[in-house]
Amino acid sequence: MLIALADRKAKAVSLHAGLKGTPHRAIVLGPVLAQV
Repeated sequence: MLIALADRKAKAVSLHAGLKGTPHRAIVLGPVLAQV
């Protein structure tokens, strides 16, 4: 479970870096943060 959370967080960070400054970022990170 911790591994899954860490993996999800890593994906969120990579998405955050890849979509920096775009409105799409909030749409992606919203559900991810809600699950954590």
